[in-house]
Amino acid sequence: MITLIQFPKSSKCLSFSPFCLKLETYFKIAKIPYENKLATSISNSKKKKMPMILDAGQLIEDSTLIIEHLKKNHSIDLDSHLTPEQKAIAKSFQWLCEKSLVDIVVYFRWADKKNWPKFREIIFRGAPWLIKATVANIIAKSVTKTLYASGVGRFTDAEKLKILDDNLLAISTYLADKKYFFGDQVSTIDTIVFSHLVQVEPRGVVLQFEGVLEKYPNLKTYVQNFKKIFWAECEN
Repeated sequence: MITLIQFPKSSKCLSFSPFCLKLETYFKIAKIPYENKLATSISNSKKKKMPMILDAGQLIEDSTLIIEHLKKNHSIDLDSHLTPEQKAIAKSFQWLCEKSLVDIVVYFRWADKKNWPKFREIIFRGAPWLIKATVANIIAKSVTKTLYASGVGRFTDAEKLKILDDNLLAISTYLADKKYFFGDQVSTIDTIVFSHLVQVEPRGVVLQFEGVLEKYPNLKTYVQNFKKIFWAECEN
């Protein structure tokens, strides 16, 4: 059985890491037997990334590389029904989610002074107060510096939210009234889009995300249906 190594989850079940949520959702859709191992340390990781899997003694990192591994070594491919054009479109939306939308989410959780204390209490739940006051804050400062260096941290909040809204509009426009991104059959891009849209829900942390998804009823319905079908245990 494959061991899925990922960050600890909140009490609401769905991970605050879109990449961990993406991969576990992929496992559920593909009906891959797995066991969860929740960990905060990435000291054993060469790429210093989560999630990771342990498959027959082999440690593999990065959600996209793990999915490629599953395709090659376990003959599991959620995209076999897609055309080359659809695969190209999927790659573009993957980049939109994993290289743009995610930065906005990270900023408002880790760098926003009002949201950070609430987010820290969730992701460092159970940690000694000294860890929260030192290690957690050091990590937050490092994330803030990285976001500033990449450019996102230099925008005003209004400009960041405009970037977010533009991304959501693009997803909403392409999704239209389809059940999944390319019709009635789920594919890998659905695991990516779903896992990132979940992060845009306020989740009791980001005040700026209140009402953001409500502007796009089809995205709201998409997320709700995905939860009911593949994450029913989190809906109880």
